[in-house]
Amino acid sequence: MITRFEMPADKQARLLQIAAETPCTNGIKPERFMRLMQTNNALVAPLHLYGLDEHGLERRNPIIVAFGDSVTAGQFEALFDATDLDTMLEKIKDGLPLQIADLAAVYHEQFRMLLAEKYGHTAVSVINAGIGGDNILSMHRRVYRDVIQHRPDLVIIAGTLNWSDELGTPDDFGAALRHIVQAVKANTEADIILLTPNPISDLLPDNSLDARVQMVRDIAGEEGVSLVDAYKLWGIFTTDRAELRECLANHINHPTAAGHRVYALALMQLFE
Repeated sequence: MITRFEMPADKQARLLQIAAETPCTNGIKPERFMRLMQTNNALVAPLHLYGLDEHGLERRNPIIVAFGDSVTAGQFEALFDATDLDTMLEKIKDGLPLQIADLAAVYHEQFRMLLAEKYGHTAVSVINAGIGGDNILSMHRRVYRDVIQHRPDLVIIAGTLNWSDELGTPDDFGAALRHIVQAVKANTEADIILLTPNPISDLLPDNSLDARVQMVRDIAGEEGVSLVDAYKLWGIFTTDRAELRECLANHINHPTAAGHRVYALALMQLFE
């Protein structure tokens, strides 16, 4: 399906301008991945600068794993009235879709296409390891299945939105995120990007989001991995959670296609 909902044009233009003009990284670049993108030419060994790989196989194209929740999965507006719980339960019971999933508009696909513009001589693949409704604790449990086994060259971790007091404290969130980062570092050669989220509207209370975002920032520095701070860009755009209702595709926490563009532009700052 194709997402149709968009934020008001003036707000969209302002948000994209902020994303284009505001630095939001910690300065740690994904150096290995960048070298792969520069040196890979998507050709067989006799035509490749480095020949066969360490396993005697043709060198594959670089692989990105995008690891996260519904935003990474590519879910946008709901296909039902969000206040109508009965309709939602009926849709679940009947196996009907609840939301639009637009895989062309999701941030990591937009990011892939921007990489293709910059590195026009090579292909690059993205594995979408986003699951709607998932949280960092569950992501920790599935990191080997959904990330490590693919031997990625770049991993984007974006799992800050879905949290509640029942799951634990912001420190518990941080511990799970740190375990994911350390597992990826220990078991792959991938560069890692920690991606902070867009904010949440006033329709979904979340009193610890700011603390979790700060935890992401701190862990990026402590673990020596790249940070792309999209939350900073949205904070410049607005701190009014009621205003966010008209700027998010599901009026709660899913960015519009332009909101995903913000993520993609922010990610590309690492490659400038």
